[in-house]
Amino acid sequence: MTNKAVMEALDGLPPVKVHCSLLAEEAIHAALWDYAEKHGIKIEGLINQRQTLMMKNKKTVVVGMSGGVDSSAAAYLLKQQGYDVIGVTMQIWQQEDTCTIEHEGGCCGLSAVEDARRVANQIGIPYYVMNFREEFQENVIDYFVKEYRAGRTPNPCIACNRYVKWESLLQKSLAIGADYIATGHYAKIVQLENGRYTLIRSDAKGKDQTYALYNLTQNQLSHTLFPIGSYEKPRIRAIAEKAGYLQVAHKAG
Repeated sequence: MTNKAVMEALDGLPPVKVHCSLLAEEAIHAALWDYAEKHGIKIEGLINQRQTLMMKNKKTVVVGMSGGVDSSAAAYLLKQQGYDVIGVTMQIWQQEDTCTIEHEGGCCGLSAVEDARRVANQIGIPYYVMNFREEFQENVIDYFVKEYRAGRTPNPCIACNRYVKWESLLQKSLAIGADYIATGHYAKIVQLENGRYTLIRSDAKGKDQTYALYNLTQNQLSHTLFPIGSYEKPRIRAIAEKAGYLQVAHKAG
């Protein structure tokens, strides 16, 4: 149910009633979403109230793209939902030679950059590689070494999420005029009745990643979108394949 469908059914509406039909559309979507949430019903393609409000002025989202299927699908889904999307890969490798970067780079190796760039081009969104070497060195590598030497067990992924992806990337994104950042994490964010944001588990129980995001702040959560949180992994692969992103659709992970 959309305001366009209402206008077509009624052979057009005057401007004041067009506005009313938009409000009605939002109310219907919000009511459907609340009902689905309360009764555990999944309605594919339904945009929840929070997403609807975010999109009223066509918000800009910076998507962290690793070159994998999850972040590629995240960027694609946001584009389909009407957001202005910017793809970004975080350059975190240090001063290694090219072969070492590719061998040890993991989700941020050179081939991953090329895959992300190729997908961004197919989606039709701008794409950039942003330098986060210093932030990664200080908040992940130095932290890891310090904790290990002290006889404690460090968790570099949680540190990277908290201080690099959701601190440095968010700040740079807001500085260039973006409203939100998004990633391919399997997680969801909901806003409670008291106004606070909280994480909830994704629909993909076997891939849920909320445990690695537990220390995100309220400000960070309020500027974050998790587009694939309502999908299972096989569905994400199918979305990527149908969209033509064959180079990433069946990547391991």
